[in-house]
Amino acid sequence: MSLIELKMRRDLRLARLLIEKYHIYGMPRGGGGARRHRWFAWIVDGYICAVAWLHDNKPFRLIAERFRIDYESSYFVRRICKTCPGEHLVDFFNAIAEMLKSENAKCMWTFGLDEQTNEIYNRRVGFELIGFTPRTNRPVYVKWFIKSN
Repeated sequence: MSLIELKMRRDLRLARLLIEKYHIYGMPRGGGGARRHRWFAWIVDGYICAVAWLHDNKPFRLIAERFRIDYESSYFVRRICKTCPGEHLVDFFNAIAEMLKSENAKCMWTFGLDEQTNEIYNRRVGFELIGFTPRTNRPVYVKWFIKSN
């Protein structure tokens, strides 16, 4: 098992296609309004078994500010999904967390989508429920690497 950061244009196209096919909400149009984007793949036995798209807080900066999530040193998990059978998301999340932590990121965070994903975030990967979005009342989960003051 290995974590790969995708950077080549053809790899990003493949990741977008996989998210469109396997994520419950597919791929949003456009780039999400963020400045910094990072794409990851989880490779098991030579196969891509999970993909993730993370970006900075710019599209959700007001929510990040509300929960005191540092703008410059955190990543929003925009999409993450399995692309093959098996339990790969926990190991994938943990590998991404270790990489970001080694780069001095303070946290990664996201919105809850449904009971299944909320269960993964909350209990299996170590995310903490820190509140709810003001308008849509969606749960906000954060995995702290370095706690902000």
